[in-house]
Amino acid sequence: MLWLSWQDTFMHSFQLNDFIILAGGHVKRNRIATAFHKCAAAEEEVTQTTDTVVRLAELQDFGGFWNMDKKLSELLNLTTGQMSSTRPSEVKDDRMWATALVIAYLQVRMPDRREEWEMMVQKATDWLQMEHNWTDASPLLGDAEKALAKLLPSQ
Repeated sequence: MLWLSWQDTFMHSFQLNDFIILAGGHVKRNRIATAFHKCAAAEEEVTQTTDTVVRLAELQDFGGFWNMDKKLSELLNLTTGQMSSTRPSEVKDDRMWATALVIAYLQVRMPDRREEWEMMVQKATDWLQMEHNWTDASPLLGDAEKALAKLLPSQ
């Protein structure tokens, strides 16, 4: 009997569904692999349905900003290209614009959950003001709200 171990399976880039036992010319699917696959699928489903505010909290850097990356853009239902293309010319730092977009998204799209996200927004606003020596981030946040209104008009 030839047994393909979990390590062999992963090292050779097999799918979990391909985890098999070869015995006497018969191919059988290993029940453990099938159970593991079902468990992994359930875990993935839970991860995908995680709350938007929670996921934004996970993506926020300790310093208070968000990076302009694929994870953030997907969470906001945008592409990184859309995020970049709406950035005002005077904003040179992608982190600034990504942070402004997240703040605007929370304020406009999730006002009923303010108690959950207001500390994240405060930390992000503090970062914007301290990092860039601003006394008021309102103009940038206004630009971000306008950009979101264009990019996500019906949501």
